[in-house]
Amino acid sequence: MGSSAKTWTSALLTMGAALPIVYVITQWEDAAVALVPPASQAMANPAYLLLDPASSPPAIPLLRASRIRVSGGRRCGPCSSGFRQWRILRTCSSTLPAVRLPSPCYVRRESAAPSLEMPNGYQCVCPLGYHGMGIGMYGCAPPTNLCQNQPCLNGGTCVQFPGSYTYTCTCQPGYTGHSCETQINACASNPCLNGGTCTPGLISYTCTCPSSHTGERCQTEAEECGGTFYADEGTVAYPGVEGVNYNHNVNCAWIIIVPAGKVINVTFDHFHLEGGSCRYDWLQVHDGRRPTAQLIGSYCGSTLPGNNGTIISTHNSIYLWFRSDESYAATGFNFTWNTTDPECGGDIRHLEYGSINSPGYPGRYPALRDCYWTIRVNPGKRIRFHFATLQIEEHANCSYDYLEVRDGLTDSGHLLAKYCSSQAPPPLTTSGSEAFLHFHSDYVLTDTGFHIAFSSEPGKPSLK
Repeated sequence: MGSSAKTWTSALLTMGAALPIVYVITQWEDAAVALVPPASQAMANPAYLLLDPASSPPAIPLLRASRIRVSGGRRCGPCSSGFRQWRILRTCSSTLPAVRLPSPCYVRRESAAPSLEMPNGYQCVCPLGYHGMGIGMYGCAPPTNLCQNQPCLNGGTCVQFPGSYTYTCTCQPGYTGHSCETQINACASNPCLNGGTCTPGLISYTCTCPSSHTGERCQTEAEECGGTFYADEGTVAYPGVEGVNYNHNVNCAWIIIVPAGKVINVTFDHFHLEGGSCRYDWLQVHDGRRPTAQLIGSYCGSTLPGNNGTIISTHNSIYLWFRSDESYAATGFNFTWNTTDPECGGDIRHLEYGSINSPGYPGRYPALRDCYWTIRVNPGKRIRFHFATLQIEEHANCSYDYLEVRDGLTDSGHLLAKYCSSQAPPPLTTSGSEAFLHFHSDYVLTDTGFHIAFSSEPGKPSLK
């Protein structure tokens, strides 16, 4: 049998240190055998390595030589059936017993490259962030930029600190996990109280409360929404707790009724609803006790309703209707009311033109109302009235509801006309520069009243 020898220099890791080892390779039949000097004993006790021809030198099995002493010296005798004689090893074996060398894989202070025993040797894997084959002390190159492949998900930001071989992710609100892979469920802790329903958002949650409670977590008992009040004065605060938002999907109304012949003065000192065009959350105020009564106004946002927070009805009842939708909510409103005498009529002076309306116009005028107007233009002029609309309870002699127009400034002046019909009359002109108008309604059957324009006209031409 022929043999060949070859010297192969490499490094073997023993006890955590790299030691130079010379492999003396001898080809014997179909196997390669290496004579390896252990570092501690040099060649005094050599070790033999059986090299798989497909393996690299560090990934080889180790066999300690066992010399077989036989009669007559060191010559090996015949091997048993099925065994083969390995002359250099001076032993007989069907297969050579093997012991693995220590792992040849890259090692650093923090951790070592994992190694997997394979049928023909070792396979080395570099630590996280390193790259390379993993064999030997320079087998794994240190990381450069771990963030270049954008490992952070859902908009997270990757951060690699200088000298570090790992990265961290700064997650967007609402996400967590090493790579920001998990969305946080804001409702997981059941934050809504008293039967409230939790709806998770990206970074928060929303509680939909039952009508009995309010607050961010439905933690506050709410004032009842709506009601009918027969009282000369009172207060409404909704939702009733300062700084707490009203509930979503609310639809309720307050009806206030005072004695006949009186009107209601409503004053708001706090008002904050969802803004916009009053299509979502709003408070509508009607001049009467029903939602079909004349609309005084529809209010939203944070501007106080009416005239700087004051609304005065023309009737002895008022209807306030509140509605909210399913999204944005605010802190609601507070108002007080009291009963007052109606302000109906007026004193108009020195205008070339103007107009007067029945109380509540264009809605229905209230019952039990008496309104008085006095109109004065410049001396030498007359007053001409144009009836745009006239809708008064009709009666044969105008005993119930009526409008009187007189010359002068008192109810004893000359009666020019008395109206109680639903037909607009022709224009009417006074004889002088002064006029007195009186509107009366009884306790039943009202209508939409009147809108009358007036103008100053030249006086009668003088007779020569």
